[in-house]
Amino acid sequence: MDVPVDKQSGDYTAVMSFSTPSPGFVYVQLTDQDGNELWRKLITESPVTLEANFSHTNLEKLILNRYESNAHSVTSYIFELYWSLPPTDICSWITGLGGWEAITSMHVLDLLKARLGIIDLGFTVTSVHRLGVLNYRLDDPVNGDFWTGCTTP
Repeated sequence: MDVPVDKQSGDYTAVMSFSTPSPGFVYVQLTDQDGNELWRKLITESPVTLEANFSHTNLEKLILNRYESNAHSVTSYIFELYWSLPPTDICSWITGLGGWEAITSMHVLDLLKARLGIIDLGFTVTSVHRLGVLNYRLDDPVNGDFWTGCTTP
């Protein structure tokens, strides 16, 4: 799948539906134009819908590879790709998650990893951001808004 020039950098969600007569023997993989693996999954049930989330800074082409044998194959699939700009600040990151109510413990850990430089969320994470997101996680949107500077509906 060729990616339009204006959407070659950002956050992506690929939604794929597969059916196979041989679940557990077939896996699918997404790669970029240079063959770099972005996602891989063993198909363990059929039919199944899978979602792959990833970021890329120069995605010209997204390639779906199916690894199967003569005895085991993918008989049909549907493929959709959704694109969004990476977050530019804490508020757009929270919005991209689905709002403050969608924040999980893993998101709190992602902020810590970003603060330590282990991952890049697309913006500079501060200790105050982490405190605000922790308040959202604890179902306290008033203090979450206070510390992040965001406004919850």
